[in-house]
Amino acid sequence: NLGKGTRDEAYLAQTALRQEWRSSRVQRKCEPAIKDALITDIGWIKVLHEYEEHDEVAPRDPEEMHGEIAGMYQQANEMGMELPDPAAVALDTPVAETTTVVDTDRIIVDYVPFETLRWDPFAKRVEDIRWFTQLTKMTREEIENNSAWREYMAAHKTLKKLEDLSADSVLAQEVTALVPSEGTDDEWFSVRETWDLDTGTFCIYTKDADFLLFEGHNPYAIFPDRIDRSPFVPFILREDPENVRGISDMRLMMTALVELDLHASNLATYCDRYVPKHLHKNGAFSESGKKALKSREYGAGVELEPGHEVADIKDLVPPT
Repeated sequence: NLGKGTRDEAYLAQTALRQEWRSSRVQRKCEPAIKDALITDIGWIKVLHEYEEHDEVAPRDPEEMHGEIAGMYQQANEMGMELPDPAAVALDTPVAETTTVVDTDRIIVDYVPFETLRWDPFAKRVEDIRWFTQLTKMTREEIENNSAWREYMAAHKTLKKLEDLSADSVLAQEVTALVPSEGTDDEWFSVRETWDLDTGTFCIYTKDADFLLFEGHNPYAIFPDRIDRSPFVPFILREDPENVRGISDMRLMMTALVELDLHASNLATYCDRYVPKHLHKNGAFSESGKKALKSREYGAGVELEPGHEVADIKDLVPPT
């Protein structure tokens, strides 16, 4: 308690300040302004909708074909028309049908390590990030077996360039080296996936390549706010410390806070119980003297009633 205010005034001022802090959402406004690891905490989460389908050609059910042919003859009889020629009926009746088969239809939520993601360096808040680039190490087999990428490169006549791709790293003794070793099965390619939140597109390419592996439209580009167009969501545990266990910074701080509260409580108890006390005869202090003893004023004079001496007043030492 600093200044000349009383304890009640200090408590009232502290309560008002705390309420103003909460009403103004100061903590919530400060956190988004912190850059780099403090704003992303331990990493990012990538949320996407994976959907793949293909067409299959299969023979039709014979009973269905017979019913269709019978319907054609019945319709001709009802309308009084000449019965159709069997050869023409055979040509007009398909014996196979094409159906669409859904291979994958799911929502993907992946954890993106902090060191594999880069974003707009001029952004001061997550809402201001204009682009993301994710780095993924892949083998040649994984790149060549991606059907969507092969279809895109075939349409742009760059499929043959896959053979000229050069690995930029190798896996040796469980450590990724920077110098590639040609002709080994441990070759790794740095595949970059860049999302432009302003144009609503994304592209996938490898390091030092002069062609794209894939290019597509951002499925979240329909949202008006830039932060909602990004598939990358910051994984910030401090925003929900109760639902994520083990790493939350609130859990790390809790022990220190409890310890601090314990010592503060013990100190307050000692001050309340063991304030300086005096031994004196009944009626030794005057009314003004009693007020001076209770006052916080420095150098206040303590008056005694007539007939009492200062030597009769002794200090009471609290027990230790």
